[in-house]
Amino acid sequence: MKEAIPLKRTAGLPRVGARTVRRLVLVVLLCLCSFVALAQVSPPTPLPTTAPATVFSAGRAIQHVEALAQAPRSMGTPGHRAAQQYLVKEIEALGLLPEVQATTVVQRWPGATQFSVGSVENILVRLPGTNSTGAIVLDGHYDSGSNSPGAADCGSCVATLLETMRALRASAALRNDVIFVFADGEENGDLGAYAFITQHPWRKDVRLAINFEATGNRGPNLLYSTSPNNRRIIEGFLKASPRPAAYAFATVFDRWLPMTRIGCDLEEYMDHGVPGLGFALTGNTTGYHNRLDSAARLSRRSLQHQGNDALALAQYFGDQDLGDLEASQDAVYFNILPQVGVHYSTAWAMPLAVGVTLIFLVVVRLRRGRLAIRGMAIGAIAFLTAAIAAVLFTTLLWWVIKTLNPNLQVHLIGHYRTLQYFAGLSIFAVALMVMAQGWLRRLGLRDRMAGVGLVWLGLMWLTSMLSPYISYLFTWPLLFYCLLLGWYRSARYRSGSWLHISVLLLAALPGMILLLPVVVHPTLAFMVRLEAFMPVPLLALPTIFVVLLMGLLVPHVDVLTDQVRFSTGEATPSRGTLPSVLLIVSTIVLTLATLTSGFDAEQPRPNSIAYALDGDTGQATWVSVDTHLDDWTAQFFPAQTEPRIYELFPGVPVRAFTAPAPAQPLETPSVTLLSQDMSSQDMSSQDMSSQDIDNSVTRILRLRLTSPRGAANLNVQFIADGIVKSATVNGAAMRLGELPTATRDQLIFDYFNVPKGGIELTLRVQTTQLVRLAVTDTAYGLPQPLTASILPRSDEQMPSFWGLDPTYVKKTFRL
Repeated sequence: MKEAIPLKRTAGLPRVGARTVRRLVLVVLLCLCSFVALAQVSPPTPLPTTAPATVFSAGRAIQHVEALAQAPRSMGTPGHRAAQQYLVKEIEALGLLPEVQATTVVQRWPGATQFSVGSVENILVRLPGTNSTGAIVLDGHYDSGSNSPGAADCGSCVATLLETMRALRASAALRNDVIFVFADGEENGDLGAYAFITQHPWRKDVRLAINFEATGNRGPNLLYSTSPNNRRIIEGFLKASPRPAAYAFATVFDRWLPMTRIGCDLEEYMDHGVPGLGFALTGNTTGYHNRLDSAARLSRRSLQHQGNDALALAQYFGDQDLGDLEASQDAVYFNILPQVGVHYSTAWAMPLAVGVTLIFLVVVRLRRGRLAIRGMAIGAIAFLTAAIAAVLFTTLLWWVIKTLNPNLQVHLIGHYRTLQYFAGLSIFAVALMVMAQGWLRRLGLRDRMAGVGLVWLGLMWLTSMLSPYISYLFTWPLLFYCLLLGWYRSARYRSGSWLHISVLLLAALPGMILLLPVVVHPTLAFMVRLEAFMPVPLLALPTIFVVLLMGLLVPHVDVLTDQVRFSTGEATPSRGTLPSVLLIVSTIVLTLATLTSGFDAEQPRPNSIAYALDGDTGQATWVSVDTHLDDWTAQFFPAQTEPRIYELFPGVPVRAFTAPAPAQPLETPSVTLLSQDMSSQDMSSQDMSSQDIDNSVTRILRLRLTSPRGAANLNVQFIADGIVKSATVNGAAMRLGELPTATRDQLIFDYFNVPKGGIELTLRVQTTQLVRLAVTDTAYGLPQPLTASILPRSDEQMPSFWGLDPTYVKKTFRL
């Protein structure tokens, strides 16, 4: 049976010309659909400083960013202290009284075997409500990476909170309290947020937490993390936000990979039972944790989007009853237009799956009997095989490109041509899918379409059962695809007619609207982040969605690849033209991206160097964790130096270039034994072995650890020939009982923002033997006597995200 009724030849050239026009229109309309899909996540136009006082203005907020982003603000640095002073001054200028929560906090992420500890200084402000049912927290951290001005990460968050606070002050008072948490130490393990939610008395009033973050300096204010049972707060967000950018799929990385803690400060609130929403700017990740994160490069549109959401959410939830925001289900939510979001309970996921399944079963049985199960199964296997092969070949292509281009082997989050490379890879994947469909046309269009539907049906059921909040990605596109399949099987359509083109466009729209935005935000952003730390070509992985979408476009590809004979007017398959064009376009895009992937003042090359002094031996070492040396780092290493495994901190091996460095008379960390006591259990037996005695004696050590050279951070590794029973730092206890038993003979922690007087460490250790304490302090910048002989970086170079040329000094003590 023929797939379509042949076109009758009345006037060959005009008929062929009309068909060509319709195909061109289909291509244009599909491109327009792609544009509309991606426009959903475009930020709004920024408002100037003259905007009304009651609205958020990016023009006013950017002034705060410019003031904060003068220097890096990592804990314990001058920039960090300057930011604190600026925040206090600006808050007081609004007629409010800020509170500084200064405390020592001990943090350990789930699964970690070491602790993050620090002296944090959160800056808190509370706007009281008129009839409060609880408090809403708006959280944004004011610290930055050690080598970054931190305009986006997270100067934008701080500016958003300040401008939102000002707008709320200019508006009518809200029913509920609003607490602003300018959190410290997020870059060092969410220390400030953890300190607030575990120690501050206001924590008991918190009913909702809203956190703002940035992993890039452009893009939408994307809702990328939420607490479980979020249906009510999602409903509120979609009602309140004037331009929501919300896809339930964005939360998949946070929920499926909890060890990544990508929820940032919001994780701390959610861990303590507080419902919450987490937002982030995810575009242009190359401006992350380096000098490119400047106020000049921060998108004002992104800042406006962030601020609009902050103010709208504070006002909406500020007037709601916060008594019970948690629902019994999660929400399925997604955008369908730039200002339109859809949501429903995950309880609907299974009924919808059943409904779509029934429709699918009906449409595959239409038209003179039953569709051959064998044909549908072959179609499904063929599509699945083609899709997997396309992703694998695309990944292989990206691996080859990265391997051959040293410009892509630097420490950046992403690459300066990330979007161009991904566009080229996506076009390549599309070309492979079109090529595969050309080979598979002998199966028949309806078999191929039914096979694709069967694969999508499996994905719909898999997500509906395991992760119903992301089932929408497959449910709604499949529903419209089923309608298209039913139309193909029940109607005598004219292939390439205007009605045919219209139906094809309508069927493609849901898949494009739902899948394309999640490819770029957040999937691409998360993949390039992981790729920066893993030797895996993850940039190509989001093409999974591209090849899945190509399955829904099987009939579209048939229309575009049909070649019309002028002699008869009949359409026949043309396998090579479209994939050849796509391969040429892909090659051009990837070639242009490669040719422009080099470095200049606008696209500086990141590099790293560190000075490590071993206080035990007096030997110093230059260390670079770069993949390749450049003309600046080469000055530190002899020719032909090869990377090797090196312990930058005790027990922390890294692959790095190393070379002897001039030893400098730097002061080493100091450990002072303040007191030592021993306690024992019943030792009346005369037959106890020395091991029994060791197991019954507990040494109690009080130590003071200092950095005489005033380094900001300490890395401490304590190793004992016995069990560490308890430990406190400045009176804050470490939860050692949560550690694996096999690791209880040692204690490892980093202390950030070391006080001038040092830190007090109290240990209870079950041993009578000597214990070893290795302390490494970290200061930013190379030793001053050496800088005169070091050539400066050019404008085309910058420190990488590993740090601002740190100097490490290690000293080992036996007690």
